Amino acid sequence: GCHPDHPHLHMYRQVVYGVQFKRKLNVVILVNTNTKKYVVLASTDLQQDALSIVNMYKLRFQIEFIFRDAKQFTGLTHCQSRQKERLHFHFNLSCSAINIARAEMELFDTASSLNSYVRQAYNTRLVERIIDNLDLGAKFDINTCPEIQEVINWGVLDAAA
Repeated sequence: GCHPDHPHLHMYRQVVYGVQFKRKLNVVILVNTNTKKYVVLASTDLQQDALSIVNMYKLRFQIEFIFRDAKQFTGLTHCQSRQKERLHFHFNLSCSAINIARAEMELFDTASSLNSYVRQAYNTRLVERIIDNLDLGAKFDINTCPEIQEVINWGVLDAAA
């Protein structure tokens, strides 16, 4: 059948025997009719419907993105403690920072990727420091000045500039 939210995605489900796994698998082939590409998804729950399997994989990939972003931007792997409580605190804080950044990105409709968000934040702080340290007596509104916005969005792939 078709995916209810994306009619160009067709789902085909079949229970098959996986020789490598030595068990039956609930396999879904998701075909994009626009690009003619497909992906094969599998579950060991033989009663699960195709849409549930697709949605579970979608959630799984969102979790993978959280771990990737936490490693790249919030130092998930940089904790040097060996104490369980401190490691838990560090991991929770790292993932919380990602969630807060994503919430802010969505709330204020800034960048569409965390990489662009971090670059904009860095560029904004750099511009503020330069203006403060020049002490030329000029006051700039960095949110409305197009030249400053161009500098802030420098290197951002999805900037609206």
